[in-house]
Amino acid sequence: MRRKSTEVFYWRGKAEVDFVVKTKNGVTPVQVTFGKPRERHEKGLREFYEQFPHAAEAIYVTPDTFEELVGL
Repeated sequence: MRRKSTEVFYWRGKAEVDFVVKTKNGVTPVQVTFGKPRERHEKGLREFYEQFPHAAEAIYVTPDTFEELVGL
């Protein structure tokens, strides 16, 4: 994430988003999970998008997607 942007944040409302990456194109929420996304991940994203409706599509990092996402 730091390769794409030096601005990486944690976001928390009532729920949370693990990382938010800020680039010149806007912000992208990133959820990290060992397995399939759970309701708490979705809840965090819903709340995040209420506050940041123009944010990019969320990225989920799982053991299965980690390798392909490393090149982001």
